[in-house]
Amino acid sequence: MPTGTHTPPVVGSTQLASIVTGQSSAVLYDTAKWMENFIHQQFDFKNRTLLDLILPGSHDAATYTMQSGMGASIIATLARIYTVTQTCTLIEQFNLGIRYFDIRITGASSSGKSHLKDLRFMHGSAKSAKGIVFPELHDFFNHIRSTNEVVLLKFHFGKARDFELLVREFGDIFYIGSIESLKVITPEQLATMGMGDLLKAKKQFVVLTHHAGDESQPIHMQYKPSTSGAWAKTRDLERLHNHLQRVREEVSESEEKLKVYQTNQPGLVGSGRSTMFASVRHQDSKAASRNTIHRFVEESRDILIGAIRDPDHQAMARARASVRGVVSLDNIGSDNDKNILIQRIIGLNDENRLNREQGITRL
Repeated sequence: MPTGTHTPPVVGSTQLASIVTGQSSAVLYDTAKWMENFIHQQFDFKNRTLLDLILPGSHDAATYTMQSGMGASIIATLARIYTVTQTCTLIEQFNLGIRYFDIRITGASSSGKSHLKDLRFMHGSAKSAKGIVFPELHDFFNHIRSTNEVVLLKFHFGKARDFELLVREFGDIFYIGSIESLKVITPEQLATMGMGDLLKAKKQFVVLTHHAGDESQPIHMQYKPSTSGAWAKTRDLERLHNHLQRVREEVSESEEKLKVYQTNQPGLVGSGRSTMFASVRHQDSKAASRNTIHRFVEESRDILIGAIRDPDHQAMARARASVRGVVSLDNIGSDNDKNILIQRIIGLNDENRLNREQGITRL
């Protein structure tokens, strides 16, 4: 484990009591295998595609590797303050319920003489030490393979050569072999295969790429054309909330795209400049910041409850189309409130519970 990481405050996986969060209560799900459990427990979860779900995501998921090794200079210190968005490892984030990972990699030489050990995780101009990328991803991918869960991996590469180096080592996730034998989920399968069929076939990885070179490959998807939901780029919390609402309302134009709600608040740039010098994680930990995202999640829950009460049989389909997508978060595992927020995002997929709360029984 890289220096400076820690074991997060994991919510007990066997507990079923509710937590009162100030909005609705949140059930404690077994976050390490919530998809597998939902397939067995939920009314129609196995028939829903990944595009139908609401998923907790991690923004700049590998920046925990940059907590040390960048030196003690003022520039290095500032880089840590404004670029380290996560302190938990990829596996720890996964076990806390995260199913979308924003991973950025650079370091390959354009000359073709680079090796996998030359790659580094990056965020902007900040980079991890060399030699970390392979062991971190190797352990992470093997951990996912040991489960019955599905993850979406958004890889942002510095150059196409970075991607080529990864392909050599992780071919079954990217290209090598027949499509049928791959663990990766193709664009067509993403939109058409239900969760039950995906996991029965051990299709566990969606690969979204940015700067991966040949974009004609049938296996991975280009990030920008395949997603909707721009970054608000603000620390003005009302502006952030309004932006997230607009993304949620984009239904007709993005039905075949993965919707991404980017909740991260950048330092130094964007609006909300009165707090621009606070670190990313400090800004995230503020009560007002957390309440903004809790409020957004609660509104999504209200949309689903409204559909349950609506006699129109198409109401739930419209509600799902509105609230679906990835809620991308900073500071995963930093405290119990963030764990509860992840639980509440997962709970938006728990239609059994929403129905019970409204006095409706599904057979």
